[in-house]
Amino acid sequence: MRIPNLLAPPNKTLRYVIISLAFVMYMGVFFHFHHSYGTVITSLALFPVVLGSWYFGVAGGILTVLISIATDIAALLVLNHPLSELTEGVGYIIGNALLFFMAVIVGRMASILRDHNNAILHLEKLEKTRQEYATFLEFLSLYP
Repeated sequence: MRIPNLLAPPNKTLRYVIISLAFVMYMGVFFHFHHSYGTVITSLALFPVVLGSWYFGVAGGILTVLISIATDIAALLVLNHPLSELTEGVGYIIGNALLFFMAVIVGRMASILRDHNNAILHLEKLEKTRQEYATFLEFLSLYP
């Protein structure tokens, strides 16, 4: 049985599952430790955001950031905390700005890496074809 490559799963379903699991784990940690650490725990949203950006590019990362912000707000409402808790200091706002920044950086880096990998695969295919032609021409030159 072949172990799947989690850095680049072949199908999108596995990518969605991995991001969903990371997001569920983030929300579980958020609910469990929010009383102890406050909004500092929202910095763990970095993990699902990086995965979303890596697998689906900049748009996937930004969507994950927006979902993260929405679930943070929903979690505070469920826990009967005031929404002003998010804006008491600039930490939450700066943290979300950094999440957007990370989504753009990681998403762009992943897109560039995929493009380069595709270019390398194409060049290897061209080299293999060239080598086959060279072998064929060499074979023809043996028979006058």
